[in-house]
Parts: sequence; C-alpha cells; structure tokens
Amino acid sequence: MSQLRGGDSQKIIQSELKQGIELLNKKIVQEEENLALKSTELGDQIIEQSKQLSEEILSKYDHASKNLKQISQQLDDAKVNRSDLSGFFLELGMRLSSDENTDPLGRLKG
Repeated sequence: MSQLRGGDSQKIIQSELKQGIELLNKKIVQEEENLALKSTELGDQIIEQSKQLSEEILSKYDHASKNLKQISQQLDDAKVNRSDLSGFFLELGMRLSSDENTDPLGRLKG
C-alpha cells in the first residue's frame, strides 16, 4: 500500500508540475504580448515625436530663410549704386573745380 501512496504522490507532483509549467507558459505569453504592445506604443511615440521635431525644424528653417531674405533685401536697398556714387563724385569734383575759379559770390576770379 505504501507503493500506491508513493505512486499517487508522484502523480500529484507530476500534475502540480504540469499545472505550474502551464501557468508559467501562460504568464510568458501574456508578458510577450504586453512587451509587444509596449514596443508598438513606444515606436508610435518615437514616430510622433520625430514628426513634431521635423515640423519644428522646417518651421524654424522657413523663419530663418525669410529673415535672411529680408535682411539681404534691406542691405541691397541700403547699398549705394556705383553709377550714382560716381556721378555724385563727378559733380562734386566739378563744383570744387568751379569754386577755385570763382569768389564766394560766384564771380569769376580774374
């Protein structure tokens, strides 16, 4: 009778081990599913943040480009045209030359 009890206890232990293994397998599958879900969520978050950063970079690029164009236009507007400048110096030279031949009242020196 002790052998039956030993055989029964082995069956009970085997049954408990089998149940434990099945329970562990179920938990492993659940954790794998949970990990896959978390990985997908993390990937989605990374993609969303990447899109936001790309939009922000593009916006800042556009803003900087517009500012650069505006400053460039202002510099072009402020730059004196060379022909205008040469005309100014020519006229100034002529007046100075003319001033050497006239007195303060504009009469020719004699």
